[in-house]
Amino acid sequence: MNCVIKNSIIRGPVNIGDDVVVENSFTGPFTSIYDHSRVIDCHVENSVLMESVDLEHVGKMIDSSIIGLIVKLRLKTIKILIYLLGK
Repeated sequence: MNCVIKNSIIRGPVNIGDDVVVENSFTGPFTSIYDHSRVIDCHVENSVLMESVDLEHVGKMIDSSIIGLIVKLRLKTIKILIYLLGK
């Protein structure tokens, strides 16, 4: 397993896959992040991020969400709190 966690809080239980970057973020509890994903400047709880998800600068907490394969979400401000996104 090869992942990078910088300046972040990981609160278990959390599953983090291979080649994952979590930076300046809060992740968990009950969250799974699959391989080749990035979580930058985000707050993610009770969620599943499938393979190759790229979350960056999401202004609100992502909670109780499923984010599908190869989704890129880069926002500064957002009002929606629950997502079901996919390829």
